[in-house]
Amino acid sequence: MTTVAVVLFWPAAFFMKGDGAAAAEVARLKGEMQAIEQVNRIKNCGITFAAM
Repeated sequence: MTTVAVVLFWPAAFFMKGDGAAAAEVARLKGEMQAIEQVNRIKNCGITFAAM
């Protein structure tokens, strides 16, 4: 569920203002996305992530 949320709502992060709470949320989501991509490569899942 987290993976789906990160993938679907990632573009919205670029439209957020850089206030403290929003910036922290964007940083958290970016970290989660990077972790998902890394595990995908390690486990050879074959999931393709589109660059935005």
